[in-house]
Amino acid sequence: DIRRTILPLFDIETERLANMISSSLRIATLRVPIYRSTLNQSRYLSTQGAGAVEKLRSVLDEYRRAHYAQCLPSRFKKDILKVAAGNTGNQLIASEGLQRVLNNIGASNRLSTQELDTIITELGGIEKSVKVEKMMSVL
Repeated sequence: DIRRTILPLFDIETERLANMISSSLRIATLRVPIYRSTLNQSRYLSTQGAGAVEKLRSVLDEYRRAHYAQCLPSRFKKDILKVAAGNTGNQLIASEGLQRVLNNIGASNRLSTQELDTIITELGGIEKSVKVEKMMSVL
């Protein structure tokens, strides 16, 4: 008699507990942040292009650590890309713009013109320029 009364209650409690755990796991997996790696973005570049982008990143990061230590990295990137685009509200960056930035920070000898052209060509295609948003995501 007791088994008939307790067993259904046990099954109901077990099912309720299983549903709670299941829904908790679903909620927990939805709240896990997904971090995008900047290295994954260079997978579409050639070996030379990925190397040139990495070299540009390291030069700019070195300058940022020395001169923009109190600023957020995103603020630094925006300032650099604004200069590269020509401060005119232009949303495209050409190889000359990157060269101008490197000249301004005293690193013109760290990347060759060919490396800068490779970056612009591979990221921008036949237009010979890259949108500021795309360059922001690559840096």
